[in-house]
Amino acid sequence: MEINNQQIEGIIDEFLYDNPNSYSTEEHELDYTDKLQIILSESIQALSFVTTIEEEFDFELDDDEIDLEFFSSVDTIVNRVQNHLAVEG
Repeated sequence: MEINNQQIEGIIDEFLYDNPNSYSTEEHELDYTDKLQIILSESIQALSFVTTIEEEFDFELDDDEIDLEFFSSVDTIVNRVQNHLAVEG
């Protein structure tokens, strides 16, 4: 399964839209690195985002795969998901 940046960006946007307490309309101009930092700012929200990614692509990350670097960029998320799916596939 090929994963691309647009898919992850869509998940980020949908996740933030569904969690309005952490995301105001003024922040729609933020880039995706900033949006990931908003998600990371609350640990429960960060775990919920990881669960969203896992459910979307039907796999499970190991605890040691979920670190601060995971939230550093869309590219990092895409690479980790693709690597994980390649190992499972």
